[in-house]
Amino acid sequence: MNKPFSIYLDLVRFSAACLVYLWHSNQRMLVQELLPASKYGHSAVIVFFVLSGFVIAYVTDTKEKHWVDYSASRLSRVYSVVIPTLVLTLALDAIGRSLYPAIYAYPFDQFLVRGGASLLMLNEIWLVSITSFSNVPYWSIAFESWYYVLFGVAMFAPRRWRWPILLACGLLVGPKILLLLPVWCAGVLLYHWRWLGGLSMAFSWCLVLLSTFGIYAYHAWEIDKIPAGWTEAQLGAELFRNLTFARNALGDYGLCGLVFCHFAGMRRVAPSLAPLLLRVERPV
Repeated sequence: MNKPFSIYLDLVRFSAACLVYLWHSNQRMLVQELLPASKYGHSAVIVFFVLSGFVIAYVTDTKEKHWVDYSASRLSRVYSVVIPTLVLTLALDAIGRSLYPAIYAYPFDQFLVRGGASLLMLNEIWLVSITSFSNVPYWSIAFESWYYVLFGVAMFAPRRWRWPILLACGLLVGPKILLLLPVWCAGVLLYHWRWLGGLSMAFSWCLVLLSTFGIYAYHAWEIDKIPAGWTEAQLGAELFRNLTFARNALGDYGLCGLVFCHFAGMRRVAPSLAPLLLRVERPV
């Protein structure tokens, strides 16, 4: 991975994190006005999924080439965040409820079920959605953790056991998590598709510019509502609602395609932007 492109991906990751933060901070009872750029949280998670697939493909290709290294790295990175998050969520929910109970519409019960499901990443399997108390954004780490598992099995499991284990995992997690799996896999494809490295500079700039406009148009024209409406009409309101964060999967695939093209082009043109990107490396 060339260094300018790595810096650019870090900048995108930070920007996406800010958008997710603004989205979940946008509570009407705290601030009456809509916060700037506070409507793009879900789209930012889609960007995160593509980035995650790309990074995991990179580390397994260059560093984590044994299942022990891969498992240790994934577990340590996930649970070093998850365990403090669960403890802090419980503590801060308890404090917040005592100070301002009116804004807490989130569940604060079934502690063993909610805590256990969150620790085991089972809170979003099938059509279940076990909210991790007030921590609504927790859904994304549950999705992503299963993508780590599925990718690890595909990479490291013995060949004769690979498909049976993958099938068992798929039957365990159900449709919601599997619906967004192609988005994560797009990042893996982005890393491993060597043909993309041979794109001409002119074509790469076209990809960057057209995909940037496409991402803008996707949100400005609310294109995501079209596949969402069709999906709801086909599945019915109840099933559509129960898909929770995966209910707009068709629209997410479109956004994923735009992000894929943007990164594919940017990887090629980033070295030509090296003077600018290297200058901002430290703050990024």
